[in-house]
Amino acid sequence: MNSMDNYNKMRDNLAGIVAVAVISIVIISQPTLFIVEEKQLPIFLSGALAIVFLKNPLKILGTFHHLTSFIIDSILVLLSFSTGAYILFVFDRIVINPLPNSLDKIFAIIAILLVLEAVRRSANLAVTLLAVSFILYGLYGNFLPRLISSRGYDWNRLAATLYLTRQGLYGIPLKVMLNYIVLFVTFGTFLETTGGTDFFISISRSLAGRYAGGPAKVAILASALMGSISGSAVANVVTTGVITIPTMKKSGYDRHWAAAIEAVASTGGQILPPVMGSVAFIMAEILGIPYLAVIKTAFIPAILFYLSSFFVAHFYAVKNGIKGEKKENLPNIMDTLKTKGYFLIPLIILIFALLKGYSPMTAPLYGLLAGIIVTSFRKETRLTLQKIIEILQKTGFTIASLSCTGAAAGIIIGVVSLTGLGAKLSSILVALAGGNLFVLLVLAAIASIIIGMGVTSVAAYILLSTLVGSALIQMGVPPIIAHLFILYFGILSMVTPPVALASYAGAAIAKSNFMKTGWTAFKIATPAFIIPFIMIYNPALVLQADLFTIIWSVLISIIGIIFFAGAIIGHLQFNLSVWDRIVIIMASCLLIIPGFYTTMGGIITLAAILFFNQYKNREILVC
Repeated sequence: MNSMDNYNKMRDNLAGIVAVAVISIVIISQPTLFIVEEKQLPIFLSGALAIVFLKNPLKILGTFHHLTSFIIDSILVLLSFSTGAYILFVFDRIVINPLPNSLDKIFAIIAILLVLEAVRRSANLAVTLLAVSFILYGLYGNFLPRLISSRGYDWNRLAATLYLTRQGLYGIPLKVMLNYIVLFVTFGTFLETTGGTDFFISISRSLAGRYAGGPAKVAILASALMGSISGSAVANVVTTGVITIPTMKKSGYDRHWAAAIEAVASTGGQILPPVMGSVAFIMAEILGIPYLAVIKTAFIPAILFYLSSFFVAHFYAVKNGIKGEKKENLPNIMDTLKTKGYFLIPLIILIFALLKGYSPMTAPLYGLLAGIIVTSFRKETRLTLQKIIEILQKTGFTIASLSCTGAAAGIIIGVVSLTGLGAKLSSILVALAGGNLFVLLVLAAIASIIIGMGVTSVAAYILLSTLVGSALIQMGVPPIIAHLFILYFGILSMVTPPVALASYAGAAIAKSNFMKTGWTAFKIATPAFIIPFIMIYNPALVLQADLFTIIWSVLISIIGIIFFAGAIIGHLQFNLSVWDRIVIIMASCLLIIPGFYTTMGGIITLAAILFFNQYKNREILVC
């Protein structure tokens, strides 16, 4: 082992020690309140910053000088811990008297700069620049045109607000990371470490593996299950994709298609109830509505999302002659359930606890406890000290970048709250739309994709709910539907070039061209870009109608989604010409738009296309 390997191992070990300590504190403090939340937050952020600086060494002038880098990063790690320790030291004073003194302001500047640098290294430069832009707006907003101007605040006031109050670094985004994301990431990491991921993939293979394009359908099912829990589309791609992508390639899928299918499926997990990548809990908290109301509203659109992906994969397989696996090569579902079915127990308990109204801070703990119990009966899955350390370290490494991004999002939200910019941005969007709801939706969709680029679904949603959501509500869109709309487009940025991180993660595994994979994922997800508009114009799909209307709307929408997917690939029961595809896409949209005449127009058009091609081909291929 050379000196560079020793150096990297040393940094990883130090980061691992910090991760184990911080995640242990969070898991112990959540149910016991051993440390109150107000004190957990600075400890949590300090640990996250330290992990980021240790795991992402400073690169000097485009090269890597490990001694200089280690000295600088060591200083940053010490400063990270000092900013958290300082809050703990002055906590009682600032609770009674929040007016900052000179030392408060110095530590505020250090903490803000550390967060910006950590996000630059670990997440995305765009997020850092966005946070810096908002800080500059808070300082110099009085020099901007009247439409978007603010009074302008001095640095002392702004820094103290962002550091000493719950309107900045320690605001809602970081609180959500602490209270919700850590526990769900721990739960997902537990399943991964003890073999639960393999179990879900085996179940998916048993259910879909023998059908045309079976490996892709397995990837979609498995990624849906894991993606909802993981809270990160990219993390889900690299977790399940290492198994599903090579399997799809072997079955006949082009490498960029295999990567793209996994990317889209993993991204969809962020909108799939009951967990929705932890966004469900945040949405309930921000909107002040019950958690069950969120998952009930999100359920049907999420199913349509996965149906569209499923049928795109299916028609691609049929068109290209990709067969399913032989039955004898597939795991038997009953045998799988007998040998590893106990992995369903912690998941069932988690979901049951959520549906029974238990706090999202306690439900995953029940799931973890159940998982520890059921895996203890087998030597290969039983938790050992080494596995516990591995789980805590992986959780800490995963959550560190997310938490720093959350702190940066807190800066943005703090400035927006202090200056009143959110209301102004909403007014600008409404004004640009000229009072036209459809135009406003298009503008909101574009803004959501741009703001969501390169950030996690949680961070994207929090930013969008602050900057864009109120504009839709101002135009009369019900709050929960408005927030689901911006969430969809925020997470679709993960498969929308040029910053399609989930697609690029899949491309790295598949060894495919990054941009080709990104555009293929965009193509696969095309029906998903229509679903948010359906939610706005057809409330029946978010269960805001009578039962008959809901059932009818769901059935018609499924038909529209299936034909749309076929048009994307250029194949139904027969190959489609360019004109066929264009007409089918238009007819599918007519089906999806509510209304008697639009529905009948879509049905008649699709029937005509099928009849014409039947007559033309005579012999219809059987899928």
